[in-house]
Amino acid sequence: MSPWHCEGCGCEVIGKIRRGRCEKCYRKHLQELRQLGEDGNAGRRTYQPSKPRRPQQARRTSSLIERAFRQATPGWGGCILYTGRIDAEGYARIKDGRRQKRAHRAVYLQFVGPVPDGMMLDHLCHSSDIECPGGSTCLHRRCINPFHLEPVTPAENNMRGRSLTAQNRLKTHCAQGHPFTPENTRLMKRLRADGTPQRHCRACARIATREWGRRARKRR
Repeated sequence: MSPWHCEGCGCEVIGKIRRGRCEKCYRKHLQELRQLGEDGNAGRRTYQPSKPRRPQQARRTSSLIERAFRQATPGWGGCILYTGRIDAEGYARIKDGRRQKRAHRAVYLQFVGPVPDGMMLDHLCHSSDIECPGGSTCLHRRCINPFHLEPVTPAENNMRGRSLTAQNRLKTHCAQGHPFTPENTRLMKRLRADGTPQRHCRACARIATREWGRRARKRR
C-alpha cells in the first residue's frame, strides 16, 4: 500500500486509516468528542433501532368451500348453481390442490358428513322437477346446496332419473298391455345398468311360443 500521513500527528501510516488518522490519533479524537458531547456518546455511532416491522401476515388461502360458494349463484327452488368449471356430464368441478373434485360432493362432505360406502349422492331438486329432461344439460347437476343432496344406492339413483332404464322400470304393464304382476313376470339373469334384473312378460312369451308352433306346423 502507498504511505499515508496522519492528519493528527503527521506520521506516516502504512496500514489501516481511521478517518484520515492513525489508530492512536483516532482513539484520542473519539475521546475528545465524547467529552464534548452532552449525552456522552458524541463521536460514537449510536445504534438507532429500526422501525418496528409489521407482523408478516400469512397469505390467506381460501378454502375449497369458500371458493365453491364464491363461484355460485342462486337458482330456482332454492338451488345454488355453480358457475365455475362444468364437466362433460354436466356436474360442477372444483380444483382441490392438483385434483379435480365434484363440487356438490365436496360441499356435502363438509356440511353433512361422509357418504356411506356403496352409495352416491342424488339431487332431490332434479327428482322433484318432472319437467327437467335430465342429461348433461340439466342445471340441477350444478346445484351445490347440501340440503338438496341425499345418499342413495346406484339403483335408486337411476330409478329417479329420466333414463330409458328408469322409464322401463316404472312401467306397470308390458307393450301388449299385460300387467307386471308377480305371477306374470319373469326375472331374467341378465341385469340392467342399475343392477336390477330385466323383466319379461310370461303372457307375451306364451303367445310367442304358440305363434312359433303354428308357423312350424305350416312349414311341414
